[in-house]
Amino acid sequence: MTERSRRDIIKGGSAAITGLGILGTAGTAVAADGTLSVTVYADEVVDGEIVASPFEGVTVSDGAFEDESNHLGVTDATGALEVSVPAGDYSLELYKEFPKATYGVTTTEKRGIDVSVEAGVTTSVEQHLAPKSISIYASDATEYGEAVFVTGETDYLGNWETAYRMDPASGFWEYTENLPVGAEYKIVKADWTEQDAIPTDNVTWEDRSYNRTISDEAGYYDLVENIYPEF
Repeated sequence: MTERSRRDIIKGGSAAITGLGILGTAGTAVAADGTLSVTVYADEVVDGEIVASPFEGVTVSDGAFEDESNHLGVTDATGALEVSVPAGDYSLELYKEFPKATYGVTTTEKRGIDVSVEAGVTTSVEQHLAPKSISIYASDATEYGEAVFVTGETDYLGNWETAYRMDPASGFWEYTENLPVGAEYKIVKADWTEQDAIPTDNVTWEDRSYNRTISDEAGYYDLVENIYPEF
């Protein structure tokens, strides 16, 4: 970042405050600090409504979280992290790692959160995440030239107005995303498209009188839904 690259350590002598920040004895302009306050919530769906609770242990990073030198800190029990940073523009990433039901780990993450921090003030950022990775496997009920999509309640699943294309595999379709437990959804089909999302105006809905629900399994953060839609 250009602002932070201008930040130097002032060793001895006096320093004057300027419109750009602190002016050291050598005349070098140093960007003043501001405060970045990030609050992260974990979302689930109860009776059709998002219920958010503080998300503890989420790493907040300036840039790629894979590089530990970018880490700004970790959210506390209230889901909050407050840290003093040089004024400037940031591209935040959020990340938390969980054990998988079988072996290894799964993650919940969010990238590309752009924020500008001004000197001498607190800049607040609020973000919501769905902690659990959900894999929906739907049996292949399509004809040549068709594709299978998933849609459902809340912004995570398109609010029934947008459907997200599942990935074709051998004999089934797969959709894996971090989704809120308790959210209702259905499978639809439409003509094949390279687009990841389509409106639900002209799709064929699965022949089912009630909606499906993303179920929970205590202790696991990678959940599998095996379904057999009929149209």
